[in-house]
Amino acid sequence: MKKLALLVYIALLAVCAYAQQPAWNELDNFHELVKTALHPVETGDLKPVKKNSGLLLQKAGQWKSSAVPAQFNYEAVQTDLDKLVTICQQLDEAVKKNKSSAEIKKMALALHDHFHRILAAIKKNHPASN
Repeated sequence: MKKLALLVYIALLAVCAYAQQPAWNELDNFHELVKTALHPVETGDLKPVKKNSGLLLQKAGQWKSSAVPAQFNYEAVQTDLDKLVTICQQLDEAVKKNKSSAEIKKMALALHDHFHRILAAIKKNHPASN
């Protein structure tokens, strides 16, 4: 019985610790879109990024406008999010203007790289956030 009580106690601690993990829904929403729209670009598939360039811009804007949770805050977070929105705008314009595949790929990869720089800055400043 004591072992069972101990196991239940440990499980409750784990659940409580997980529930207290910081969340930034707008970051998570953008990250999900990165997975579906930008990762295929790495293998040469531009269809998802072309289809979702406007949604990337929308989600980046929502992320930029959201409140920054303390666990994710670092000195240049707003500057980095401003740049993210700018890159998304440029990508969306390139898609709408039917720019070359090479140009769209280059912009999509730059967006992907910038997104990961933001994640690295968050992790560097608050390692427990990830």
